[in-house]
Amino acid sequence: MRTPVFSDELKELRQNLFYQSLLDYSENMSCIIERMLSSIDKTKIKIDYVEQVKNHLSFQLGQHILRKKNFLAKIILPFTLFLIYIKYKLKKNKQRNSYIPQDSLDYIDVLKIKNSKEYQLGGIIIGKMSLYLKIKKIIRMLKEYEKR
Repeated sequence: MRTPVFSDELKELRQNLFYQSLLDYSENMSCIIERMLSSIDKTKIKIDYVEQVKNHLSFQLGQHILRKKNFLAKIILPFTLFLIYIKYKLKKNKQRNSYIPQDSLDYIDVLKIKNSKEYQLGGIIIGKMSLYLKIKKIIRMLKEYEKR
């Protein structure tokens, strides 16, 4: 009696097992990749756009003005505003402003910041108006801010 030779069948079985293990491995890796992609912190993008708007000169100047409460700080305010302007110009030369798309996750937050008192006050200071109109608008906005 002759013993059967299973070498061909064993080779085929081995090849099938290897193929199946590759399929299992690829499925596991795809699940891991999907979990990693879904767990990417989408708020980082949001923070980047919000920080970009907060780095605008208008916001920085307005925020600095609204923070000053005592008399001495208000006296030296023009000098500190000039220093903020110089620092902004030096920083702006190093980095480029990018466009904030309207379909971004945080466009509403960006609009809230752009409509804030700080941003508007800084925009008045930067805007091309006469000194009288600037002072009049600044005083009006400060009175509105103190009423809140």
